[in-house]
Amino acid sequence: MTQAEQRKSNLLSYITSVQVPGIKRFVAADAFGPKNPAGINFWLDADFKRLFLSKVEENVEPATIAVHRLKRPLRNSNIIAELGPEKGVIRLAHFYELIKAQTNGETGPLLVKERVNIACIESEIGDVRVVIASWDPFYRWWRISTFSVKWVEWSAGHQVLSRKPV
Repeated sequence: MTQAEQRKSNLLSYITSVQVPGIKRFVAADAFGPKNPAGINFWLDADFKRLFLSKVEENVEPATIAVHRLKRPLRNSNIIAELGPEKGVIRLAHFYELIKAQTNGETGPLLVKERVNIACIESEIGDVRVVIASWDPFYRWWRISTFSVKWVEWSAGHQVLSRKPV
């Protein structure tokens, strides 16, 4: 979405953009494991473990991630259509970097109160899945869950992460 398109969208409201670093080698099992280098506590659903923990991303370029808020309830397929396929999918390494910047639920670009952060990410088997991150203040962990791009509908107020065009 161009800046003009972002202003006109009836579905998404542009919030901010975040620079994320490049990573030479990102190993999901290390990053999302119990002994991750940032000391982040995670709760991972079974589908995330099955579809993402064996993922390794090599030579991940730096990127700018755009953060949008849903203006109304939307299905995953509507979100992807609105963003466009070239921007709708982000790298798992970049998703992790955003979480790492808010390790303990600090204020930042990701929502940490009662809403989720939604990203479309390619799984280890090559299909695109919706991965969400939500901060649980009681357990003090990031809850990571995975969904099909076809079925789930999200309420207004949740956030969507996408690649911002260069």
